[in-house]
Formats: sequence, C-alpha cells, structure tokens
Amino acid sequence: MKNHNQLLYKMVLTAIFSALCFVGVYIKIQLPVGMIHLGNFICIMASLLCGGMIGGISGALGMGISDIIYYGGFSVGVLRTLILKFGMGVIVGVAFRLFYKRKWNPRILNSICMVVFLVLFGLSIFGCAVGGMDMMGKHINIHFTIPIFLGLVTLLFVLVLIFDHKLNTISKIALSATSFGIIFNIFGEIYIKALLYYWIDSKYTSFDGAYAYAISGIPSLAITSAITCLLSAFIFYPLFNATKNYMNFNLINEEE
Repeated sequence: MKNHNQLLYKMVLTAIFSALCFVGVYIKIQLPVGMIHLGNFICIMASLLCGGMIGGISGALGMGISDIIYYGGFSVGVLRTLILKFGMGVIVGVAFRLFYKRKWNPRILNSICMVVFLVLFGLSIFGCAVGGMDMMGKHINIHFTIPIFLGLVTLLFVLVLIFDHKLNTISKIALSATSFGIIFNIFGEIYIKALLYYWIDSKYTSFDGAYAYAISGIPSLAITSAITCLLSAFIFYPLFNATKNYMNFNLINEEE
C-alpha cells in the first residue's frame, strides 16, 4: 500500500510541475528568433527537488503541450522539446544526487570542466582560423558555430565559478548539476535540433538549411541558459529548506 501511495504522490508531483512548466513557457520575452522563458528553470527545480524522472517528465509534458498548441499539432518541434527537456531533467536530477551523496567538491569539478572546455574552445578557434585541422590522416573543417557552442559552455562554467562563492555547499552542488543539464540543452538546441529538422521536416532538403535554422536561436538560447542557471542557484536552497520536511515533497534521498 505504501508503494502505491508513493507512486500516486509522484504522479501528483509530476502533474503539478508539468502544469508549472507549461505556464513557465508563457512567462517570456519574445526575441526576433526564439524567446527567453522560465520553462527550463521550473523543469530544473522539479529535478533538483523531486528527482530526474519527475523533472524530466514534467519538462517534456509541460513544454511539449505548449509546443503542440504553438505548432497546431504534433511536429518535429514538439519531438525536439520532448527529447531535450526530458534529457535535461534526468541529467540534472541524477547529477545532483550523485554529487550530493558522494560529497564531491563542486568547485573543483566546475573548475576542471571550465579548463577542459576552455582548451576545446581555444582549439576550435585555432581550427577555424587555419581552415580546419588534420586528424588521423583526414582534414576536418570546423564550422564557426563550434567555437560559439564551446564558448557558451565555457562562459557558463565561468559564471558558475563567479557566483558559487556566494552560495552554501548544497546550492553549489545544485548549480553544478544544473550546468550539466543546461549543457545538454544547449547542445541539443543546436545539433540535435538540426538533425531532427533535417531528417524529419520535409522543408529542409539539406543539413546546412536545418543547421542554419538551429543556430539562429543561439542568442535567445544563451540568455535563457544563463538566467536559468542563476535562478536555479539562488532560488533552489530556499525551496529546498521549505519543502524538505513537508510530506516527503523533497525526494533528495530517493534513488533515481
């Protein structure tokens, strides 16, 4: 009976956060291409508080239904949202519980990630400047958006390291986990989006066309990612404290 009650409780939490994610998409600033919204932030809050499955399903359902309304039915844009928001939620929830239980030092982890992506960013800039790089006997061209992607990720970790000294340990862990989920979302909004539109959407007859459409949303993606990261860092801990003793709302000790 206890397991049935727990399952029902998780379903209720998923429904609540799905509705909040749906509303969060409409709390937005519209840009010429794309928009800045709070849907990702709510998805990540659900993952941090209640686990990756609840957060991932809530983000996919809430923002997916919003896209169904926007596109007037199921489309490749809806499929992209389902994949990316579910993946983002699961990654944040799993990473947060892993870092929390093993007591990893988030500052060391974030510093290592920043250095790795900074080196990759530098290599990609060099590759663009010299017209590509030779690897394993083959010449590889480097598209100018690759350093943009790596630069965004590096900047994300720089922001994390700048602000984490203002946070307590659990907030630092939450910020670190959030950054990994956002990296997946940034990657997906550029590369997975381009692949999906090229393979499925008939109006894109070449990958270059689908890729051009995907990268056109980079400005709104960058701003949304930074805002989501910072909001998650400073709002998570008050919510965590407020809910940790309330009817097992906070499922931080649950296994994923």
